[in-house]
Amino acid sequence: MKILVLGGTGFLGSHLVRKLLSQNHDILILTRKPAYGQRSGAYKFIQWPIQNGEDLNEILNCEVAINLAGASIADAPWTKKRKQLILSSRVDTTRELADQLSASAQLKTFISASAVGFYGNRKTEVLTEQSPRGEGYLSDVCVAWEREANALSAKVGARVVNLRTGTVLDRHAGFLHKMEQLQKWHLGGPAGSGDAFVSWIHLHDWVQSVLFIIDHHEVTGPVNLVAPEPLSNRAFSRVLSEFLKRPPQLSAPEWAIRALLGELAALIFDSQNARPKKLLDANFKFQFRSLASALTNLYQENFTV
Repeated sequence: MKILVLGGTGFLGSHLVRKLLSQNHDILILTRKPAYGQRSGAYKFIQWPIQNGEDLNEILNCEVAINLAGASIADAPWTKKRKQLILSSRVDTTRELADQLSASAQLKTFISASAVGFYGNRKTEVLTEQSPRGEGYLSDVCVAWEREANALSAKVGARVVNLRTGTVLDRHAGFLHKMEQLQKWHLGGPAGSGDAFVSWIHLHDWVQSVLFIIDHHEVTGPVNLVAPEPLSNRAFSRVLSEFLKRPPQLSAPEWAIRALLGELAALIFDSQNARPKKLLDANFKFQFRSLASALTNLYQENFTV
């Protein structure tokens, strides 16, 4: 199968591309990096934005397009300029890609990233794909992001899937890596009250769920890419410290974190108790349902996705 990936050189995209290649798919990677025209093994880099008609014909012959583009939401304070970049790198890029793909006669499936931030801060409420949107900046971004992706369905009749991804766990990057560093300094205790839910997913299950979605055409619309057993921030911290055999961890008061991070603190204190109802209904089998099982696997020396 010929598959287009925008964002294929990023954290999630690079792992997904390697798995797709292992299944002998023909992969095109759209990239802004100076790799135009290069081919590595079974995949080819194409410059984004599209440079010429030949490149456009290449992407229009793809049966599946996967859009994972977007500036990191956690790497810098949410200044006005940064918030605009976070929004435009998702919404504008998705619109541009959908406009290009609208001329395709081959496209069957468009899979576009989103996030559980769609739901806003919902305390302990159990959230499925049927739950309404929340409030706040991240929710606004996700709503606009998904709207641009969904527009492609009307244009070419393709199946559109919005990947509402939670916190993806990998030992060497992202949330878990930062938590491990804090634990070493005994600062990995619960943030504030610790009541906010963390909807997490093991990197392996994230990759496998995307592969599952590609093959299962009955799965459509928003899909929560989270493990079935979310935890409160307090419980997550406790399980991690017990696993790492760390002493009791210090916690920081909410006011101090908010003073330090500003609006970025929403990533810590917005609570999403999300459940992967669509994946479970479609009989997707999570390999790592509990945080303990995920940590045991991630800290193996021979860990691979």
